[in-house]
Amino acid sequence: MVITINYVGFHPTLILDGLRHIMKTKGIERIYILYDRKDDSYGRVSRRNANKLKEMLAFFEPRLVPVNPLSQENIFSTIYAIVRNEIQENKCEVLIDVTDMPPIAVASTTMVALMFPRAYLYYVPAESRGDFIPPPDTPAFEDWVEEKDNVRGREPKGIEL
Repeated sequence: MVITINYVGFHPTLILDGLRHIMKTKGIERIYILYDRKDDSYGRVSRRNANKLKEMLAFFEPRLVPVNPLSQENIFSTIYAIVRNEIQENKCEVLIDVTDMPPIAVASTTMVALMFPRAYLYYVPAESRGDFIPPPDTPAFEDWVEEKDNVRGREPKGIEL
């Protein structure tokens, strides 16, 4: 039996597919669902999907945990507290799903997992990728690529190790 920690953003079905596999192969004792607590579009989608997962996984009585997925300190301290408690106090194995996490959250989560011998990361790949991309050699493709490349960056941020 394992404990899972799952951050939900836009892809609750991928999370469910991963949990189904773990249920069959290892068994699940407890589920933590981390969601974006920010009051923006991403936060609203994340909260909606966290509640959807909570309902679908009601049998496990999942624990909903609000986080700021763009704060290295918040992600690190939240996941560290859960992992430390589950491994050191409850003697459990912990599987952490990084499928839906932003890159900074994955980096912070990786640092936590490296600190504990019974903490493991996993991700759930989609069956198909890029279905939403228009066919190459079409005007729609060029427009789509230009639109995606139209996002401007801010000052780079370091990742504290």
